[in-house]
Amino acid sequence: MTHLLHKELTYYLRGLGFRIHKALGGGHSEANYETAVASVLDADQVPYLRQHTYYIHYRNQPIGEYRPDFTLANGALQLDLKATPQITSLHKAQLLSYLAVINAELGFIMNIGARSMQYARLPNFLSSRQRSPLQRPLDPTLLYPALTKQVLDALYTVHVALGTGFWHKVYRRAARIELAEVGVPFVFLRELPLTYAGQVIAMRPTRLMLVDQKVLVATVALDRITATHTEKLRWAQRETNCKLAILANFAPTQLDVRFLRM
Repeated sequence: MTHLLHKELTYYLRGLGFRIHKALGGGHSEANYETAVASVLDADQVPYLRQHTYYIHYRNQPIGEYRPDFTLANGALQLDLKATPQITSLHKAQLLSYLAVINAELGFIMNIGARSMQYARLPNFLSSRQRSPLQRPLDPTLLYPALTKQVLDALYTVHVALGTGFWHKVYRRAARIELAEVGVPFVFLRELPLTYAGQVIAMRPTRLMLVDQKVLVATVALDRITATHTEKLRWAQRETNCKLAILANFAPTQLDVRFLRM
């Protein structure tokens, strides 16, 4: 017989979700449902933490924070509320990533905002993800193939270690740590001057990594990469005179890597 983690607690949470959905229906904001859940937990005297801050580390260095909706069972269970048409595979991937970085045992998603209450229980099976550099074949068709391979290995290693669901800055900091760990030289460009007719008219924030004075690397976490994102990176290429730029989007469940040549 399969052993279910926190069986009684998740059974209770499922019933709680049905009770709230029956009383309120769908179509309300996530914050409204969060308040309702808190009131029921209080009434039933179930211990919990709401929006508790967990600090995310990569190679023992702090890179960001995570605040789950509810933490129960002394940190072992994370409850994630949704108010969307349905629970998606991305929602599940994000919660699994959160469980891994804080080492919680179980994630429980409740989508109360849909036409019917939906739920998903997700045991943490990602804590054993390896951070050792991934061995990707060298592509001789790329510009600076050996250096580019080192950069890609580092970016994919970060994505495997952290998964999806975090902010841009979390992946950016982790990528900087990973590049330093494997000995790839780079400088961090917080901003670049925007010039017109020889005059600096503004300092634009960039937050890019200039690797070995040859490759410009942008790390983002976006639902969709648009022309605005690529045009800004092309502008930075011209300013730094880099023939190759790499745009890595950590939001998808599979790392999305774009190459920009100049």
